[in-house]
Amino acid sequence: MQIKKVLTKNVKLLGLGGIVSSWFTISMVWTGGPTLPFVGFLVASGLFGLALLGGSQ
Repeated sequence: MQIKKVLTKNVKLLGLGGIVSSWFTISMVWTGGPTLPFVGFLVASGLFGLALLGGSQ
């Protein structure tokens, strides 16, 4: 599967992106942004999910 190879190659990058976007979500909650924390949460969960798929070999 082509996508499995891509995810396996980029698992560290996806995990790092998930960490950065989760910190973005936390900072938006602290500043009181109305919808940006929700968007950041979706991005973080998506990146962590892809990293988990790529790391499960």
